Amino acid sequence: MNTDTIVKISVIIPVYNVEKYLSRCLDSVLGQSLREIEVICVDDCTPDGSAAIINSYVQRDSRVKAIHKAQNEGPMKARESGYDMACGEYLFFCDGDDLLPPDALSMLYNSAKESGADITVGNAEMVGESGKKVPRHRATRVGSDYRSYIRFILNWGTPALWGILFRRSLFEGVRYTAEKHMKLSEDRRLLTEILMLRQPTVHGLDRVVYWYWINPASSTRTKINEKAVIGQFKSLYGSYEFIEERSSEFTHCNDNQMIRYLSLYLEKGARPDLLKSIHPDIKRQLGYRHMANVCGTRFATHTFLCMHSAVYRYIASSARIIIRRLQGKE
Repeated sequence: MNTDTIVKISVIIPVYNVEKYLSRCLDSVLGQSLREIEVICVDDCTPDGSAAIINSYVQRDSRVKAIHKAQNEGPMKARESGYDMACGEYLFFCDGDDLLPPDALSMLYNSAKESGADITVGNAEMVGESGKKVPRHRATRVGSDYRSYIRFILNWGTPALWGILFRRSLFEGVRYTAEKHMKLSEDRRLLTEILMLRQPTVHGLDRVVYWYWINPASSTRTKINEKAVIGQFKSLYGSYEFIEERSSEFTHCNDNQMIRYLSLYLEKGARPDLLKSIHPDIKRQLGYRHMANVCGTRFATHTFLCMHSAVYRYIASSARIIIRRLQGKE
């Protein structure tokens, strides 16, 4: 790409153990109909052959930039390295095992320019090994400002960064949280901070702009264990506290969201005493009366039974897995 060409979009790709998928991902990004892009690959000290793949693309396409980190720090720090280096008018986050439809960036860019919004949100499709695609609609649900987007997230809407175009100025003059080795709910943390601190305008593009590949080896799909539970809820309560400290407007939705996450993990087999040790609000949130007031009696009863009956917990968890498989999400 000519050095005088304006970079319309910087695509930031954290890279770690995605050798099997990376070339396919990069080909889908570089093959976009929108040509005025840069692709920043952040090698998070990956132990596989991904670094060599990145270098080969750097040599063949001037739009590809490489950051090779000296030590592994996790996706939050990798993305931070990427957006610190980016020079595009807009930023787009992509995972190294995912794909973009050919006109995804062009559609997002044109929509962003027409609406003037700080954040443009597209739809996605979840793609399994069989090639089956399951739609994830959010463009018509995120609203037009940070308040509606926060409420969307707190009402079980996806907090993922992928499939969204961010105006680069949202990342200027502010340092967002970027904790080392945070691998769970890190998207939620960054998106929450952007929304609450910068209070951006939002626009929804009701088109599929991202293909999320369901990778069984992904950190988001690892089986439940004590370390993962602690890491997940420390991250979730980081976002919870960030919202609570800045506005009482979202308190009910914020509380409801955390109770539902706690219930889900209890259903999966997380120990109640472990959960209650993670954050001081959890004991209150798992009280039956409080759950009933926030989430309703039926949900409170379900969560109470998950805490106290192994048989009920097994039946409920098994039923959820079956339903998700039928939906193509497992």
